Amino acid sequence: MQPHPALRAVLFDFDGTLVKLNADFQGLRGQLKTLLEPYGFFSSFRNLFQSVKEAEDHIKSVCAPQVAGQIISEIWDAFYRTEQDAIEHAELLAGVPEIWQWLTVRNVPIAIVSNNHSDIVKAALTRLEVPLPPVVIGRDHVRLLKPDPEGALLALEEMGLTTQDVWMVGDSLYDAEAGAALKLQVALVDSPWQEPVPDQNQRIHRLNRIDVLISIWTAR
Repeated sequence: MQPHPALRAVLFDFDGTLVKLNADFQGLRGQLKTLLEPYGFFSSFRNLFQSVKEAEDHIKSVCAPQVAGQIISEIWDAFYRTEQDAIEHAELLAGVPEIWQWLTVRNVPIAIVSNNHSDIVKAALTRLEVPLPPVVIGRDHVRLLKPDPEGALLALEEMGLTTQDVWMVGDSLYDAEAGAALKLQVALVDSPWQEPVPDQNQRIHRLNRIDVLISIWTAR
């Protein structure tokens, strides 16, 4: 089947969009507080990635470079262990097999752009028997995490594509901001564990299930 004429590629987020990872992020918050409070950094870590970025900046300002590097490594080691422990509990979200099949038979390129580690993305999808796309960009591939568009740009570069007629599909403000920065079409799956995402310009496609996209794409 020929590729869809108005759909050149789709960049998917991972946790909350394709899979509910069910990671113990509350436990991770406790680990990070224990690690960082002795160095004078206090946070609820409610927004994990933003808080970690602030923690890194603080640690670099108060510790010698070698010590700061070791502490930052411990932060991300704790993240990785938390994600790794969740792989066996990950759940595939409704509609993912349908949309994966629809895109595959139409030769529409798929990539994953996630703030999770790429090893975790690949291991969870393999366990859930979801065919891995050729491009999986995790936090281990970029300097700046979403909402920065670095990961999306890297994915497009590896796919040999520009931003034209590319969709960003996620579940959070980070996904919406990364997509908007590149002027991609943005669709967000409704996730009860994520904060509401404002859309003053009415540009975001809201989905109760990810496979609602099939009817949107078919109508284009």
